[in-house]
Amino acid sequence: MHRQGSLEFAWLAIAACLLVPTVLAQGSAGVRSVESQLWSSLLEGYIPSVPPTGGVEVEVGLVISGIKISSGDEMMELTAWWRLFWKDPRLVWNSSEWGVESLAYQRGQIWAPDVTMYEKVQETVHTHELIVSPDGSIVVSTPRTSKFACPLVLSKFPFDVQKCHFTIG
Repeated sequence: MHRQGSLEFAWLAIAACLLVPTVLAQGSAGVRSVESQLWSSLLEGYIPSVPPTGGVEVEVGLVISGIKISSGDEMMELTAWWRLFWKDPRLVWNSSEWGVESLAYQRGQIWAPDVTMYEKVQETVHTHELIVSPDGSIVVSTPRTSKFACPLVLSKFPFDVQKCHFTIG
């Protein structure tokens, strides 16, 4: 009798092990399905090349991680994370209704500002996902390395101060 109870428990444990991953997988697939439905509904009729109507205010932040100055060719190399923030009222949803707190899009799927350094001679940009919040706020953080001219004044070397100007727009 005791042995039969142990076998029944073993079969029950095996069945539970097989059933739980299936239920969890179905649950996560349901979440992906809701996100996919929201993602598709927001992009229905959306034209990525057209900016939001009424103008867009873009906030730009730079987190500088490296600076190199070459005195030979009077060039500066600036390595930084460019953080862009803006809103697109076409990408608004009710998070409590959908149960989704953010969506990720690739550049080209939704409108994004074309922000650049005008004086750059050379630039390396690594693209990242654009993260959209329910209120239409969008943020993208992109690492860039930009090289641009920086005329040096070395008259007080080694106590000189260099000023390298650049324009972002």
